[in-house]
Amino acid sequence: ELEADRAQELGIKNVRTFFKWYAWEPETKTFNWENDACKGFYKWLSRMQKRGIDVSVNTGWHLPKDIYAEPFKVEGDWYKSVQNYADWVSETVHQLIEVHGFTNVKYLHIFTFNILHPLFFVKNLCCIKKYIVFLSKINN
Repeated sequence: ELEADRAQELGIKNVRTFFKWYAWEPETKTFNWENDACKGFYKWLSRMQKRGIDVSVNTGWHLPKDIYAEPFKVEGDWYKSVQNYADWVSETVHQLIEVHGFTNVKYLHIFTFNILHPLFFVKNLCCIKKYIVFLSKINN
């Protein structure tokens, strides 16, 4: 509560947080949106919502590493792996806003590193192409 109270007292209107595939349970290879990790995240979202603080959720950090994580990777099929990741992002939005009612989740960030930096661009052209494919999938 202290963190949320301080954010409100400071007049913060929007916070950004990272959200990984916390619902994934590797033992059963299923998503459980009511596991302890998700419930902890929901408590935090609730604290922000009660204070009128909007939330920006970052659902991706490392490309292509996140796409190749266990819940999404289809060996040898980048496009299917991307589609799996895009489906998870869509389900995340559904779970957070529609199922759990966190209407303070207003923004979605995906792979927000600086891909336009010249050194990154030259060294990671294949990654840039994969990012473009990912964006086309997530927009559908």
